[in-house]
Amino acid sequence: LMRNEKLNFGVIVRVFVSLIPILLGMPTLATIFCAYNIAMSFFILGPVTAIVSALCSIGISMLLATSYGPAGEISGLVWGIQAVLAAAGCLQGLKKDRFYHGLCSATLGILAPQMIYTRYIAHGAGMSIAQMLVPNAEDIKLLINETVGRLQLENQQSVQLDNVILEKIAEQVSEITTLLIPSALIIASMVIAYITLWAVVAQMRKLPIGMIHSFSHIKVPRMCVAIIAVLIVITLTVLAALDTLTGMVALNMLIVLLSMCFFAGISLADFYARRFIPFRLVRVIIHVIISLNAFPLYILAAVIDSFANFRKLPVTLGEKGGEADETEKRNV
Repeated sequence: LMRNEKLNFGVIVRVFVSLIPILLGMPTLATIFCAYNIAMSFFILGPVTAIVSALCSIGISMLLATSYGPAGEISGLVWGIQAVLAAAGCLQGLKKDRFYHGLCSATLGILAPQMIYTRYIAHGAGMSIAQMLVPNAEDIKLLINETVGRLQLENQQSVQLDNVILEKIAEQVSEITTLLIPSALIIASMVIAYITLWAVVAQMRKLPIGMIHSFSHIKVPRMCVAIIAVLIVITLTVLAALDTLTGMVALNMLIVLLSMCFFAGISLADFYARRFIPFRLVRVIIHVIISLNAFPLYILAAVIDSFANFRKLPVTLGEKGGEADETEKRNV
């Protein structure tokens, strides 16, 4: 698979091109492109090229990020490290032929630098991470007033909001948002990691030892469903005291696992949808529209599928069912 490695200026060019989105104000996209470039450099050209690409990624990222201001270099350093660690996570999973192992490693590689950087910035400003990321109750109150005001102008109606009730709503929104920060960061990192890993796997399919992974075959393990049940019990038990550490951890773990179920539910729907709708973009649009109103149904379908395995069911009469699990296989 690997060719004789010959380092040249093209290594730097590829890294620079992958990081151009930083100049366009899209560092997340740059991180994905750069991680993809590093991972593919390893498989196509070799480990030395991948290491050089990784080192160049950090330096070039810091250089391009200076366009964001005096503190841009630190941001660039974080983005470069995220790309390197995400690529390392992808490589670890693919080398061991375990897609989800790579997904977890890449997620951690994206999440950890971001958390350290956010904590550093918040500490420098004399705030906690929650205070930095979540608007305070007064800002939320102003936002609600502005939103209601726009709706009133559009509908030509006048509605007076009770100030006391509005303050309580703003406080509750601020508290709930603060509680959900950990799960939100984990889910965002997981989505970025999945996109990166999926892009690498899509190219690996073209190689003799490529790993097969299809979004339509994502399943929730039964153990995950059991953990969800336990977390629901714990969360409901401490519902009256969500400020406790146990309640916060259980609630955030529950949200992360339910989000995984949600995506597994979309995967199940996509398994059948692709039989009738061959155009990927059309399927994505349909999933987005439907999922906004059917969030619980997707989760329920994924939970049931972990035991029933709906993909084995024939789509039409006389047709054989799908494979039980094609998430991790190699082309032979």
